[in-house]
Amino acid sequence: MKLEIRKSRRRQRGAKGVQYRQNIDDLLGDSSFHRQQKPGSRETHARQTEGHAADCALEGDGPHPPANVKQFIHFGQRRVHNHGPGGFGGDVAVLSQSYPNRCGPECRRVINSVAEDETNSLTKTVLLMHIGGGNAGPGIHGAHLGPGVAIRYGADESRQNISWVESNNTVTHRTTLYVAAETKSEAVNRTAGRVMDCVDCHNRPTHAFEVPERAVDHSLASGELSNSLPFIKKKAVELLKQNYASQEDAAARIPASLAQFYQQTFPALFGEHQAEISRAAQGLIAIYRRNVFPQMKVSWGTYPNNIGHTDFPGCFRCHDNQHTSSDAKLIPQDCDTCHNLLAMEDPAPKILTDLGVAPGDSGARH
Repeated sequence: MKLEIRKSRRRQRGAKGVQYRQNIDDLLGDSSFHRQQKPGSRETHARQTEGHAADCALEGDGPHPPANVKQFIHFGQRRVHNHGPGGFGGDVAVLSQSYPNRCGPECRRVINSVAEDETNSLTKTVLLMHIGGGNAGPGIHGAHLGPGVAIRYGADESRQNISWVESNNTVTHRTTLYVAAETKSEAVNRTAGRVMDCVDCHNRPTHAFEVPERAVDHSLASGELSNSLPFIKKKAVELLKQNYASQEDAAARIPASLAQFYQQTFPALFGEHQAEISRAAQGLIAIYRRNVFPQMKVSWGTYPNNIGHTDFPGCFRCHDNQHTSSDAKLIPQDCDTCHNLLAMEDPAPKILTDLGVAPGDSGARH
């Protein structure tokens, strides 16, 4: 009898899970249920797309009406609150946290950067991000999605090249159209533009592909790669950027090339630290495997991350001092609008010592 009850409860939970998935599909289109990984789905999808890279970042989806986004966020917050961050709840956690009414006023961000010198010199840049939104003040979220604010824009299919931006504020009753240089007037269709929402910036809420330099920086800062190996940053980036026929090809050639470099350039070190060099090679293979998929034509930079403006245009798609209004105003590019620079490429920022921040704590990540 108890066994039957347990089976019945499992069936009920399974049915609820399917319904939750379907609810998300109804709100956000083909972005959740139909793109989940299933056995053999990668191979099937590669055949269906003839091996071409297929974006999993909502870029192919249609516009999401603000009402639907709000409904989705409300649904996601309830689901996460009731069932924790694991399982299906994790699918909606990022968007629910990035919705303006759920944001704090500011957060700290520490960016680790490693030089391509012999000692792999580590420096830190410390930013105080003005997140804002809701009751936390304007900030980044408030300026784009705050009360009364509606932003519509025109772009190419990738949404990396934005030709015009319309900012409408029902509180101040002000509407401003900004047009990029060399954009023809007939290309500005204000009724057909996309209404800005969360995913226009948070386009990689999961599997945020790295660039080689940043991936190696993270691995060195975390200790996955040893910074005691001379020129490991420079050589690691060089090996990661090479063309490999497959992930298996990379897994075979990267260790051999790294070992050869140290054997020829630092023979004494090579004799004493072969195990460390081998661990570094495995770390590089792991970086490559989570970012590059040659058979699917996914390489470095295939999927840009629109948060920030270091490795991809990101914020500068609009905030580039190239979008001008009819009264000669520009979309602002003032750095302090979004963040305060507390330290810049400093080996030991005093601000982190004053705050008592642990060396490996990078603060909030986006």
